[in-house]
Amino acid sequence: PPSLLGHLPSIMGSSMSSSLEQAVTDRMARQAMMQREVQMAVSISRARDTLQWFGGLYGAFATTVFLARSMGKPVPAVTGIPLVMGAFGLANLADMAYGTKLTRVVKEAELIMDCERYRFVPPKQAPFRKLYDEDLQARHEAASGPVRAYWPEVPGSWNDFAKTFGRDQTAKIK
Repeated sequence: PPSLLGHLPSIMGSSMSSSLEQAVTDRMARQAMMQREVQMAVSISRARDTLQWFGGLYGAFATTVFLARSMGKPVPAVTGIPLVMGAFGLANLADMAYGTKLTRVVKEAELIMDCERYRFVPPKQAPFRKLYDEDLQARHEAASGPVRAYWPEVPGSWNDFAKTFGRDQTAKIK
C-alpha cells in the first residue's frame, strides 16, 4: 500500500520518517485489532442472549409436551419436529455462545481469504475495483453469472415489465 506519509522524507530525515510511519501503522493495527475484538465480543454476547431466550422458550415447550404425554393427553405427532429441530438449533447457539464455533468460523474465513480472494472483487461500478489484480477480476467474472440467469422467467415478473418499457437486460446475460 502507498505510504501515508510519503511526502515526509523530503522534509525530514528518512529514519525519522520511517519511525513515524511505523508508529502510525502500529496505531492503526491496534485500532483495527480492538474493533475486531469488540465485534467478536458482540457476536458472542448476541449468541448468549439468543440462547437464553430460545432456551427458555424451548424448555417451556418441551416441558409442556412432556407433561401432556405423561398425563396421557393426546399430543400430535408433528410436535416431534420442533422438538428435534429446536434441539439442533439450541446446540448450534450453545456452540457459538460457549463452544468453539467462532474459532472454526474465523479459521474458515482465513481459508477463504487465502484461497478464494476472487469472491471479494466488488462490482465494476466500485471505485476501488481497480485495486484488485486482473487475475482476481477474471476469476470473479468466470465464477458465475447473475442470479436472474439461473431462474426461469415468470410471467408478470420484472422481466416482462422491463421488456415492455425497453429496459431488457436479459439479452446481455445470455
